[in-house]
Amino acid sequence: MNASLGWLIPSLIEGSGGIREIFHKINALVRHGYECHAYVQQPDPPEAIADQIETYYGGSLANLHSGWELQHDHDLTFATAWWSAEAVAAAPGLHAYLIQDYEALFNPMGDAYLTAERSYQLGLHPVTLGRWLPAVLASRFGVRARSFDFCAETDRYFPLPDRRPEELSVCFIHQPEKPRRCADIGLEALGLLKKQLPDARIYLYGANAPAAVSFDHINLGILHGADINRLYNQTSVGFCLSSSNPSRIPFEMMAAGLPVVDLWRENNLYDFPEGGVLLADPSPAALAEALRCLLLDPARRQRMAAFGPGFMKPRSMAVEYAQFLDAVDRLFDGTFLDDLPLVPTPIYRQPPVGSALKN
Repeated sequence: MNASLGWLIPSLIEGSGGIREIFHKINALVRHGYECHAYVQQPDPPEAIADQIETYYGGSLANLHSGWELQHDHDLTFATAWWSAEAVAAAPGLHAYLIQDYEALFNPMGDAYLTAERSYQLGLHPVTLGRWLPAVLASRFGVRARSFDFCAETDRYFPLPDRRPEELSVCFIHQPEKPRRCADIGLEALGLLKKQLPDARIYLYGANAPAAVSFDHINLGILHGADINRLYNQTSVGFCLSSSNPSRIPFEMMAAGLPVVDLWRENNLYDFPEGGVLLADPSPAALAEALRCLLLDPARRQRMAAFGPGFMKPRSMAVEYAQFLDAVDRLFDGTFLDDLPLVPTPIYRQPPVGSALKN
């Protein structure tokens, strides 16, 4: 491929999984033969941007530019955040939109929320992470999208040969800087769980700042690489909350053989399998009950632990990148909307775990 692609990318944030995956997908496109130009929304010179990308995300194969002023006429330009969509819609050539979450939900109802929703209606071709987003775009705006599956680095997240989970142990991804990760509800649920099961061992990770809670816990801070997989192999239940598109973390937990508890909401019903994830009503009491049920049911945990790696085995990141590349190739050969599957429907059909604990 000799086609030239432009990418409008938000300012770099250390630890951002979304921005990391933008650059990983750009790298996959370059290896596939596309020429890619990454326009990063910050004033630093390209050399400094390259150093940041190397430090934060492992490097980029794109031609790097500071700011969103396009230096070339590209055959295809990608938006990657809602506030980049209008600029992409005005660019020459084909227009696409990498949508990794329903970003309108990141804002209070008002100008930003409505502008973010309008970004889905500008005629850009959406390529989405997971099955919920195509369902939302179709039902709310009549927009058709291609999607790629939630996958994981299965060579990084896997059951260790000496896997021996601690009984009555939970690891919670605690990211208070991200409202959609519901840190307060999660911590309150863990506090209720500790009242019911005082011997439960609670691990927090994902943020270096201490959590303002009174119950005993271990804060591991921000973890990387093998340390995360070791934690998933060490604990009995993984606890990750998302009130918008699912986090990739539960899929990594499943790949490591860790049963998962998350929220029972529409956004989580399209991609989570019943065999590896237990969903509860979005209240601290219901989530505490789901955690308690799994901690006190070793046989069920064992079934879920065995299910997860099998479910994730055909979902390596190479599969995700191949699905994404197929969508880009289809934009150029005119088959983007051909052979689209029907609008996705939920695959999780169990009722939510309700509230048995009392506040």
